[in-house]
Amino acid sequence: MRKPRGISIVEVLIVAVLLFSLLSLVTNFLVKGKRMTVKTEALSSLQREATKLSRALGRDLARACGDRYQWGTEGIIFLSTKSTDSAQPTLEFDSATGMVLWKKWVAYSLDSETQTVRRYTQDLAGPTPDQFAPPSAWDLADLAGLPVNEGKTVANNILEFVPTGKADSQSMEFRIVAVGRVPLGNMAEKDKELRVEIKTMLRLGSVAP
Repeated sequence: MRKPRGISIVEVLIVAVLLFSLLSLVTNFLVKGKRMTVKTEALSSLQREATKLSRALGRDLARACGDRYQWGTEGIIFLSTKSTDSAQPTLEFDSATGMVLWKKWVAYSLDSETQTVRRYTQDLAGPTPDQFAPPSAWDLADLAGLPVNEGKTVANNILEFVPTGKADSQSMEFRIVAVGRVPLGNMAEKDKELRVEIKTMLRLGSVAP
């Protein structure tokens, strides 16, 4: 009677190789799925930041003076009809001339180091119907020096927000670029940079005389 044959070392190695290959395939599939999830979440976050900036800027520009814009890579500055005092009406007119009263300066400043956009406001000495009378509280070169704690954070991870040059009598197109990095979970690979760019037409100066 023949003795039952045991498992040879070759068979053990074959099974081990098959199991290792199967484990590698499953692990690779899970890692790719995780990376895709992280990337999708990061892109959604960047999209939200760009949209937040677009909406906030759009609300302010709708109450802005179309002839007193200053903009550059540092940010944008303009006159607004809305006072920092919430008790005052958003829109008022001069009783003598019927012209819109301008009440404050608004500035959106981009901190290039932290990629943070902050909103600053400063009331004029008093409401004025003359859009060229009030001196500029800020110049573009001054934006970088404005105190961080006095500004309200509007959006993060913003690389730039600038007019594209496309405009009509009532609106202007802005390009907003948000960037971020996604860790790949592999020390041999660098983090992947993600970039979201939106272009949006923002209504501006609709209350200008």
